[in-house]
Amino acid sequence: GNACAGVISATMDNHEGIAGIAPHCKIMPLRWDSKTTEDGFVDGINFAVDNGASILSCSWGYNTPISTFKPALVTAIENAIKKRCGCSFCSRQYSYSQ
Repeated sequence: GNACAGVISATMDNHEGIAGIAPHCKIMPLRWDSKTTEDGFVDGINFAVDNGASILSCSWGYNTPISTFKPALVTAIENAIKKRCGCSFCSRQYSYSQ
């Protein structure tokens, strides 16, 4: 999340030798964690779209036993796209072996 936001919105002429790809954009950070429910994810996406988000940058993964979770999340993202909000995804699949 933070790294992506920095790449996107780093200011120009900052004497650091970098500039974001959209240095004048506004970031609307939303926080989710391992305790966030299906409704929480869906509400967060809907909140962002309803409050003017143009792009959803979804750099997260999830793991849940809730069978309806994925369809509800897909529906929220499809609704965002219908409202002309673009979505980008960057997630990593972790594998832990002992």
